[in-house]
Amino acid sequence: MHKYLIRFDEICLKGGNRRYFEDILVKNIKAAANSIGKNRIEFLRDRIYLEFDLSIETTTIESLLKKIAGICDFSKITTCETDLDKIYELAKELTSGLKGTFKVEAKRNYKKFPIKSPEIARLVGSAVYVEDQLTVNLKNPDHKLYVHLYKDETLLYCKKTKGLGGLPVGSSGRLLSLISGGIDSPVASWNMFQRGCRVVFSHFHNHHEDEKDVKDKVMTLVQTLSYYQSYTKLYMIPFGELQRAIIGYVPSKMRMVSYRRMMFRIASIIRHKERCKGYITGDSVGQVASQTLDNLRAIHDVADYPVISPLIGKNKNEVMADARMIDTYETSIIPYADCCSFLLDPHPEQSINLEEIREIESQIPIVDVIRPCIENTEVIAFEMGKLVYQKNAGIKMPASFEERMKR
Repeated sequence: MHKYLIRFDEICLKGGNRRYFEDILVKNIKAAANSIGKNRIEFLRDRIYLEFDLSIETTTIESLLKKIAGICDFSKITTCETDLDKIYELAKELTSGLKGTFKVEAKRNYKKFPIKSPEIARLVGSAVYVEDQLTVNLKNPDHKLYVHLYKDETLLYCKKTKGLGGLPVGSSGRLLSLISGGIDSPVASWNMFQRGCRVVFSHFHNHHEDEKDVKDKVMTLVQTLSYYQSYTKLYMIPFGELQRAIIGYVPSKMRMVSYRRMMFRIASIIRHKERCKGYITGDSVGQVASQTLDNLRAIHDVADYPVISPLIGKNKNEVMADARMIDTYETSIIPYADCCSFLLDPHPEQSINLEEIREIESQIPIVDVIRPCIENTEVIAFEMGKLVYQKNAGIKMPASFEERMKR
């Protein structure tokens, strides 16, 4: 069996709520592990063991574990009895063939074991040492051998692989992501996985702007992100007819902001249906005209719940590096027609007057132009990269929202 030791860090700071977070993490690991094959998971007070059949490639297992929020790091381990001779034998086996320098880090979790941790490290190091091939360097070794002693068994491993860290998905509630198809919004959504949020996705598309190509691109992005939270929904919202209605009321310099205000009005209905506690955007201050502080204020004015923008202070190079790491970059850079660019002035207004945009939009029959968008919304579900279903979302505009949407 392939056996892994999984560690968590931030969860350990949760005091009396710690068990709540641990249970969610174990549940998420089990759900992800089931997607690649038969496994066994064991949760002890300060560690999680995960075992897989030898027929499953270690690269597949480790790629999976790297995508589970809440895991600080993990190691492929080998175990033996808590007996020094057995530990020496296994240590030699694990380090055979290594060249350069090494260090042993020992941890005596079983305090009744008669030898303390520093001495265990010294003894194991002496057993592993090979003159002119594998020598000791305690400050900057080429290799490390970790030895953890427990009452019933001792764990040995040579490598720690970094995980996502943070909190397990689902421990902090749900958020609705307004995903555009560009580089930023997938990375922003991924950031919130690390904060324990389960993310529902929404995308606004224009019927007449290469619709199928755009939809396929966004579906691919969400499919990729579904590996980070298993079951994932994407709402595809037709926005073209509403845009054509706005054009008759809103000056071209102000349309970008007005489009986005309409998006938040529509998104509020999906947020309510999915019981989300806020919204995610990929905004970064000053990146484009709609993301100046004044324009962000005007856009967020219509949001009924908090708008979270994890990238707000990041530069583009930082975001691109994250996009490459999570495998969304190559999809995000495929050319597409963003529906927000439809019939805009080449020099959009960078400082919208909030009272002015409110006054202009008060002339628009907002409920009437939004209703077709809601009724023709499609929902697509993925689970660990696999399409589960694709159908009309069957959403009706709640009567309670009509008055608020007239703002």
